[in-house]
Amino acid sequence: MGTHSYDVSVNSYKANLDLGLVFGRATMNIHLDLHTGKIVPQGFHDAWNLDTKDWGVRPYSMEAITRIWDFILDGKEFYISYP
Repeated sequence: MGTHSYDVSVNSYKANLDLGLVFGRATMNIHLDLHTGKIVPQGFHDAWNLDTKDWGVRPYSMEAITRIWDFILDGKEFYISYP
């Protein structure tokens, strides 16, 4: 028995919440406790590469935000993680 940790790829582009505006796709770290059966989110990590796409590939609002930040940050990829 014991505990296990997993990385799970999550696509939140079509989520009803604002997650799609923040994450898009990200990797979530979860912890499964085999004794209790509980799954507990531990954190996330992602590479924001500001990859612009043709209009219509992703929702227009998300593509506009991507293009604005791509311009501001000069297209430089950066990594985010929590914790």
